[in-house]
Amino acid sequence: MGDVVYSRIVFDGDDLAELLPRWGQVVESAPPELTSFLYSATEGDRPARVLLLSVYAGADERAAVDALTPLLHIGRVLDQEAVRTPCAGVLPSSGRAHLGSPTRPLISSGIADHMTPEVSRLIVDGMRTRAVRWLAIRAVGGAVNDVHPMATAYPHRHQNFSIADIGTRPDRFHRHWDELRQHLDGLYINFETDQRPERLAEAFPGETLTKLQRLKAQYDPDNVFHQNFPIPPAPQADESAA
Repeated sequence: MGDVVYSRIVFDGDDLAELLPRWGQVVESAPPELTSFLYSATEGDRPARVLLLSVYAGADERAAVDALTPLLHIGRVLDQEAVRTPCAGVLPSSGRAHLGSPTRPLISSGIADHMTPEVSRLIVDGMRTRAVRWLAIRAVGGAVNDVHPMATAYPHRHQNFSIADIGTRPDRFHRHWDELRQHLDGLYINFETDQRPERLAEAFPGETLTKLQRLKAQYDPDNVFHQNFPIPPAPQADESAA
């Protein structure tokens, strides 16, 4: 990848519930060169400003402008800029070693086919009730969905948006996500700290989990790797009973 066009747009957060479906429609209808990430945080009992970071994967500035311009109409713009830069220019580097976090974060995630009004309302309700303090939604789809669902351990190849946020109190946060998950389709397990058994089945549905359990039985039958989200080995057939 050579040069890309990098865009940063800041929106007022007051109409986030209406902004999210509009953003989702623009992303789904955009050319495959465009990807877009949306971030917000809770300020009091409301979403604060919305930060939209988008990248057009190519140096064609006219095509990039055509792809990015619809994003300017999804909400009230407070600030915006777009620059052509080498791809490495959009990847920040602090120059310091990553030492981890001294506390365990409270994170949950889910994958949505579309940013529907219902999903958007539930997301914003979680922020207004202070169950959520930080929100990130990543556009997937595109090249992600070109891969066959059974080709890797990540089987979610028809959805368009990956939602993740950081919570405050576990009881309030889990209630919010238990309601939101009813409108979602799977999750990305690297953005999840809820270790209830159903999370594993949502991350690896159907035959994907069965395949992983067979691999677990082959390479780690004693379950040495048992932390985080451990996959139980598939039961071994008792050859003596044959």
